[in-house]
Amino acid sequence: MRRFSLPFALAVVLASAVALAAPDKIVQEFQPLGASTVIGEVRLNPMPQQESTKLQAKLSNLEPGVEYVAIVFSTSDCLTGTPTVVAHFTAKQNGSGNFNEDVNLLADAIVAGSISIARADDQTVSLACTQ
Repeated sequence: MRRFSLPFALAVVLASAVALAAPDKIVQEFQPLGASTVIGEVRLNPMPQQESTKLQAKLSNLEPGVEYVAIVFSTSDCLTGTPTVVAHFTAKQNGSGNFNEDVNLLADAIVAGSISIARADDQTVSLACTQ
């Protein structure tokens, strides 16, 4: 009969507990829409106990100094469905932008829908979308 050492067994149990406790992060890419060149990514960190999701996004090719919004749509096309503005941010002088927000939406709902980036002064035109 093969015997396992106590440290090995404890390591296996600890690794399993950490794997179960750590929520799965989801990464989605922003794709430019129309003539836009806005690109980037957003990381979704599900927080099921709070029934929310932490969104961490990094974008580039934005117009410096311009205020933007991130909008979650209930559909996958960044055009239709129920829109929810989840972040406001201003592009830096190098054209980059980021936001870090906790939103009261489950990650599954966000993944089933889409996230749009638009200028704050014209939220009807999506510049980039996670489709």
